[in-house]
Amino acid sequence: MNTIQLIADQIRSGQYPREEIDVTQFFHKMSDGEFIPNRDKRVQVRDVDRDIDFVERISNKIKQSGDSSKLEDLTCVYFPDENEVKLLNGNHTAEIEVKSNIFKSNACIVNFDTRSEEHTSELQSRQYLV
Repeated sequence: MNTIQLIADQIRSGQYPREEIDVTQFFHKMSDGEFIPNRDKRVQVRDVDRDIDFVERISNKIKQSGDSSKLEDLTCVYFPDENEVKLLNGNHTAEIEVKSNIFKSNACIVNFDTRSEEHTSELQSRQYLV
């Protein structure tokens, strides 16, 4: 299994470490207090950037009920050369959170440089066990 597939499987299964992050880092805060997504802090993998109706509908539900338990954790990628974290998966979730005045979120932060080294070491150590 390649490193990316291994990481994806760990994230899906809940085995990948999570840490609390400030979600506002992925947004520009306007003078009126509104948060606007910062495209430079996102890795967009879909053809459609945002579903604004969906974001509004879910954030309104959360504001009414107070229940945000169905929101998934974010997945971010750390780029060591720029010392920057970018949002990979969870663009809608992050926007729903800030619109619901939730500014901290759990996230899996993947550093492919570190993870690749760990995976290579793990494979090398397994080879000696055989």
